[in-house]
Amino acid sequence: MSSTQDPPATRSDWSVAAWAVAPAQLETALADRLPAQALTSWRVDRDRVRSDPRALVRLFPTVARTVGRAALHPDDPTGLLGTVDDLARAVLLLAAGHPAQDLPTSLYRCGDAAERRGVLRALAHLDVPAAATTALLQDALRTNDTRLVAAALGPAADVLDAETWRQAVLKCLFVGVPLTCVHRLAGRADDTLAEMAARYVAERVSAGRDVPSDVGAVLPPGHPALSMAGLDDARHTGVPDRLAAATRARALLGTARTVPEPEPDPSPRET
Repeated sequence: MSSTQDPPATRSDWSVAAWAVAPAQLETALADRLPAQALTSWRVDRDRVRSDPRALVRLFPTVARTVGRAALHPDDPTGLLGTVDDLARAVLLLAAGHPAQDLPTSLYRCGDAAERRGVLRALAHLDVPAAATTALLQDALRTNDTRLVAAALGPAADVLDAETWRQAVLKCLFVGVPLTCVHRLAGRADDTLAEMAARYVAERVSAGRDVPSDVGAVLPPGHPALSMAGLDDARHTGVPDRLAAATRARALLGTARTVPEPEPDPSPRET
């Protein structure tokens, strides 16, 4: 089809913050990303859910057949910031109005990974008790599914306590979820998280491995916790891979090179 008939499913204005906008804006964002035929079919399903929220149980699993699975951002091919079917499921769940409080939990528990992402993306807009929301987020964070982890760190993650949230951010570094997927990262990152990140950097460097390129978002240049990151040359002298890893980490984190003091030569000088 031509581009006028089949508009692109990805646009460059999508970010994790977009999941926090009003439900009507989410629906507009979905409409902007769907071809006319898919949008018409999806709206039929939406209207069914509006008239009978129980229809959601039947329609929720089949959403991707109608809207596809494209990533929402063109520079995010794996869909860590969300996919079109994530968005369609979230808006469909919101179309149910005020469903029974246990419905989102039921859809999550009975669904596959894609259905679970749809629930997680909608949670911030649903009247679900904080304890139930936290339980779903923690379940997703226990997995190694990077898209589930990213979905769990959207706007709904505001309910997580500080320690749980910090551990979740650290997990992003471990499993390769970019920190751009974390909602309100700049507002919640603190010195404790920086220290946790520094210890993680030290572990990576000691193993001769590179650190994630975005670790500086939680361990910025000049932060006191950098002293815990094990980047001084003295620790790695004689171990080339560790020394090289420390050099690369210093360049990434904007840390000056620390060179060990030369030991004095004990041999007498010739006269």
